[in-house]
Amino acid sequence: MSDFKELVLGGSRLRLTNKRACLDADTKFKNPTYLDISPDEGVDVVWDLNNHPLPFEDNTFDEIYAYNILEYLASQGNTTFFYEEFDEYHRIIKPNGILHIIVPEINKPAAWADPGITRVLPPSVFKFLENTWKLVISRSIGEHMYIKLQAI
Repeated sequence: MSDFKELVLGGSRLRLTNKRACLDADTKFKNPTYLDISPDEGVDVVWDLNNHPLPFEDNTFDEIYAYNILEYLASQGNTTFFYEEFDEYHRIIKPNGILHIIVPEINKPAAWADPGITRVLPPSVFKFLENTWKLVISRSIGEHMYIKLQAI
């Protein structure tokens, strides 16, 4: 078993098998743990991401993938949750680990078309995390944004 560990938030190995936007579309996960609120086949950990702390030890993962999930958590303007959430990701990721995020782009229909979306996270919001996360990449991919943060 590899020491390199990945956490995939809001997905299962049946739906999400490759790293998509952050690398080549064909790059497969090496040693993933899949976390989802639904106990579907292919989910390793059933957990509601609105609940903290997350069910992992400190410094467990090298990379975390949050593809089209963060916009469904908490609500716009809930700063307490925002900081707790990213503190939790920071706690469970190894030093210098990478957090890969895909969220709807704020000025595109994808951000407003789904009634389940409760908040938007434009790249500028991550400036508020500069003591614990470094913004490495922010780029548009269609109606979404890919954001890469590195734990500091």
